[in-house]
Amino acid sequence: MNPSNSSSGVWPAIRRGAGLLVLSILVLAVALNLLIHSPQMPYNVVQMFGGAPSLAQVASFALALLSLGMGAHFAAYFATRHRLKELILPLWCILLVLGTYALAQIALTDESFDDFVGSPVLFRDITRDRVWGDTMALVVSQVDGPLFAGLERVVRFVCLVAPLVTWLAIFRASSSRRQPIRALLAYTLMAAPWLGLFTFIAFYRPNTNNLVELIEPGGGGFLYGLLLCVAFSVVWMASLPELSRSGKLTAVVVFVSAIPIGWLLLNLGMIDNLQKYGINFSGIDFLLGPDREHKLAGSVLFLRWTVVQATTMLGLAWGVWLATLFVPPIARD
Repeated sequence: MNPSNSSSGVWPAIRRGAGLLVLSILVLAVALNLLIHSPQMPYNVVQMFGGAPSLAQVASFALALLSLGMGAHFAAYFATRHRLKELILPLWCILLVLGTYALAQIALTDESFDDFVGSPVLFRDITRDRVWGDTMALVVSQVDGPLFAGLERVVRFVCLVAPLVTWLAIFRASSSRRQPIRALLAYTLMAAPWLGLFTFIAFYRPNTNNLVELIEPGGGGFLYGLLLCVAFSVVWMASLPELSRSGKLTAVVVFVSAIPIGWLLLNLGMIDNLQKYGINFSGIDFLLGPDREHKLAGSVLFLRWTVVQATTMLGLAWGVWLATLFVPPIARD
């Protein structure tokens, strides 16, 4: 094949992808700005950006959201080109989530970021409280404190976000194989230690209770099921352009069905009654209501969740599809 002919076909697709990416960022940034200033918007969402976000903040946040889907496809693409594809897929996911971390740092205030991942305290716990013993306290005390704290923030962010990207990449990579079920099992088996580590650090050794306290005791499995439901639906939607008519219909059915299933799993996973600052509220009230004091009707909360889950799945699917414009199709084997 003539290299010039090959490149002449690649570059127009990349230019198209870049143009659509910029347009997507602008549309998402405008939508986010309108959303933040909407009446009865959850105060925790507004405070994420400091109340009055700049253009750089909303644009960075929009790109961060798109990067989750794009990163999953890139991870699947680069991993499937390697002989040890199942083994290195989680490593690609971690690497690409670091890009999302950099964008989130720009988009969110320091306070909101720490509310999300927790304030770095491991350096203090090791060196002052000696939780890892005297030897480790001596070793770690030789490390620059702010540098250690920065690394801890990165690790905790990765552990919270990487599971979604990893499952998206697993479903994406498996769907390209001639035996998708067998491939899914192989990818899942190789990713299981990483997924277990992510869960352990994020939810069993957290630095903040802001997320953990909202989860019903024993409800973590339902929320993980919600994550799987979203990831599975996203991969179906991202594959729409290449599906047959019956495949497109199946993708739409999967997408629509995922919303009531997601609502059920959310209700099963979130705590029903939490008392804080003298106020009783549920985890869903906190996530979807305007504040802790003013509760919304169940039908309104479901409508809000429908919008949140549908837009999240569409945004992730759009990110996955955008990534296909920058790299060749994933090879089937």
